[in-house]
Amino acid sequence: MVLRIGPTLVPVLEASPQHLGQDVLGLWEGCPKARILLRDDLEDPMRRQTLLHEALHAIDEMYGLSLGESRIRVLEQVLTGLVQDNRHAELF
Repeated sequence: MVLRIGPTLVPVLEASPQHLGQDVLGLWEGCPKARILLRDDLEDPMRRQTLLHEALHAIDEMYGLSLGESRIRVLEQVLTGLVQDNRHAELF
């Protein structure tokens, strides 16, 4: 899978818990090449929520927003709820 974030194409790859660390669900890497890593043992809805979380980290870094982890977690929760609770609204 590849996400387009602004003008940047960001590959989303799977990685083992051993590669990421046992407590890490996902990781945004901006350098040397932009990519998002997701644990290969994640299942929905945690997989989708982790992808959104890492995409928010990417947006934060790419656009110099300086949100920090706590704000990204809030946005992750709110945006996940917005999409899940309003599927009928055809938001996208």
